[in-house]
Amino acid sequence: MHILISSGEDLPEPKNINRGQAKVIISKLGKGLKPSSRRSLLAMLEHFFDYLDIVHHDFNKPINRKLDFPIGKRSKSTVKELFPEDTFAPYLSYLYGMAEWVWYMNHHNRNRDEFILCLSQYDKTIRTSDTGFSPIFRYEGKYYPIEEIPRQVFPSFRPRVKQLCQIKSCTFIPHYIHLSIVMAETGIRLMALRWLDDLTYDQNVDRDFFYERSYLVTKLWVNSDKSHDAWEADVSETVIGILDRQSAWKKAFLNGDDLPIYYDNHELSEFDMIKPLFAQVDPHLQIKGSFSVVTDPTYRKAFKHSLMHFSYIYSKLNKHNISPIDIHHDKDLAGNLERIKNLKGDDKIIITPHTMRAQFVSNNITILPTSIIKKSTGHVDDAHVIYYAKIDSKYLNAQKASQEREFKDFVAPMMVDTRSKKSALQQAFSMDANGTLNDFGAVSFTDHDSKETRSGMLIIKEKLDKFVCDTNETANITDQLAFNSTHICPFNNKCPPSITKNATGGLLRCGECPYSIKTVDHLPAIGAKIRSLTDKAAELEVILNEAKANGADMSSYINEITLKQFYCGEVSAWATTATCLDMMVKSLSKKDKWLVREPDFIREKLTKLKSTNELTNTLVRIEEAISSKEFLTSKLEAKVALFRSKILAQTGQFKALLKDAPTDQTLLTEFKGIIKAICDISGIGINDLPEELERIEVDVQKTLGDTLLLPVTRAGFVHA
Repeated sequence: MHILISSGEDLPEPKNINRGQAKVIISKLGKGLKPSSRRSLLAMLEHFFDYLDIVHHDFNKPINRKLDFPIGKRSKSTVKELFPEDTFAPYLSYLYGMAEWVWYMNHHNRNRDEFILCLSQYDKTIRTSDTGFSPIFRYEGKYYPIEEIPRQVFPSFRPRVKQLCQIKSCTFIPHYIHLSIVMAETGIRLMALRWLDDLTYDQNVDRDFFYERSYLVTKLWVNSDKSHDAWEADVSETVIGILDRQSAWKKAFLNGDDLPIYYDNHELSEFDMIKPLFAQVDPHLQIKGSFSVVTDPTYRKAFKHSLMHFSYIYSKLNKHNISPIDIHHDKDLAGNLERIKNLKGDDKIIITPHTMRAQFVSNNITILPTSIIKKSTGHVDDAHVIYYAKIDSKYLNAQKASQEREFKDFVAPMMVDTRSKKSALQQAFSMDANGTLNDFGAVSFTDHDSKETRSGMLIIKEKLDKFVCDTNETANITDQLAFNSTHICPFNNKCPPSITKNATGGLLRCGECPYSIKTVDHLPAIGAKIRSLTDKAAELEVILNEAKANGADMSSYINEITLKQFYCGEVSAWATTATCLDMMVKSLSKKDKWLVREPDFIREKLTKLKSTNELTNTLVRIEEAISSKEFLTSKLEAKVALFRSKILAQTGQFKALLKDAPTDQTLLTEFKGIIKAICDISGIGINDLPEELERIEVDVQKTLGDTLLLPVTRAGFVHA
């Protein structure tokens, strides 16, 4: 009403507020705030007018949602901030530790009355070592003591001397910690929990097999809700255990008749009258006919203090810990608690009681369906559950890595990274080179045309002999060798003239080289090498065939002819090597003892790929090219680009189709993501994808009235 007073308008009785006066209030109420905040304030005003409409039958409601409420786009998800990653679990453990302390103090400490009577109003915290019980909480598998507790979290009361009053004896108030635990464990709104009924909350609990520390599911009767009628929530037995303690406290410490009260103090409330479980102590300790309920402001004040308390403890465990509230480490706990009253505006505490609702949903959305989650939270539908879900980046990164690994393993044999010093091949070589050559089935070609013996195996043996003779040598044999993806070079990739003189256009004949040593762990990369060389030879074949068909002078194509011969010779050499190594694999697979170490190819039980369709084969080629750029050919890039266009069209992704396609490895990564998304959404495997794409294409064409024209398949190209 102060808005009307400041505007100069006559101040009417509430029941006589007219449309003109209401418009003045509406125009000023929440002015300058964001639309969502203004809507909240106007909703409160509307509720007030609804009340007047009920009380006064001749009252005309002077507010209209369509006319008066600001239009604001609803957020697609909650704006509530969650606890920092990896913080909620220790926070929940902290809450239980605090609950154990207050349970001990109220029900098991024989010196409770004396201890509370000796507390000074100037004491802001309590040393738990002085109470005979030090609560603990769990963090990263270890337990830590809670040495100091804010009094604001557990206010204490003492009865009047020689006068009957509302409390029977000295006590600490457990309400705030109990409410925090139940919110954290269920995601139920604070309002509904504050108004739980002491007589009905456990009416559907099977007490025959009940255990208060169990996480088996039981039933909590919630006798009110903002969105619907009274309802039954699925909760863990530990939640009922905490509420049982709250009920026990009420019976042990409160005097009064405990007559039922109206929900939210509204006589016309649609909910039944209740005997409050979270019955509040009267500030004057007067015995009344009924108990009031813990108020929202008093709980929120205690919530902030407990959150600051936890942040203070948590930040001291590890300097890298990110606590819910920033801590000033130049201050003690009392000093940081004192800061709470100044944390407003831009510095306000962003974690609120309602955060618990979003936190509960977010913690469970990755493991439970929304239909199960809403049975605990009380959401009216699945969409509201999803609205509260926020997935932390750590989980997303872990899932991304896991799915990437799963997808890669599904479409292709794992590439053994022989270039890594951590690979089985290099580690085995550093221990025993001779034994490694045996264990890994090493092979190399013999040059019968050379007058001198040329063998990579011989070079390595000579280097080993040199290491044995040279006692001052501190380097490892692996430092003298080059571990490439397809072979080992005994010259550390610095080939002698006898090898470089046979190079073609600077390209070395590593496949044919008698010095290159190949092992079974090189097999996946050798397969990729053969496919990339075949692509390059095929491209040259097309050029030469066109030249012949056009009657061109082939002498001008001598470079292309020479390069094609080089590729064909290398393909032949690598294919022969692969055949030899395949035989080695069959032999080595029967071994159960190794001189040095088992090859990764044998240990991982990798096999040669058997592609069932062109798409599968292309995905394999993509994995190979991503693992090493030497396997990325222009033919593969063109094939992926064509597949990309075709699949985008088949699935109706026209915006992506109209954009410029990426190139190089970016193209490969994007295409793999497209395929992964289709497989995830469709729930099908790679081998079934071509058929599924045909079905999707038909559906898209029907949707568009058969107006979609897809790219024509190139001659000789297998349909995806």
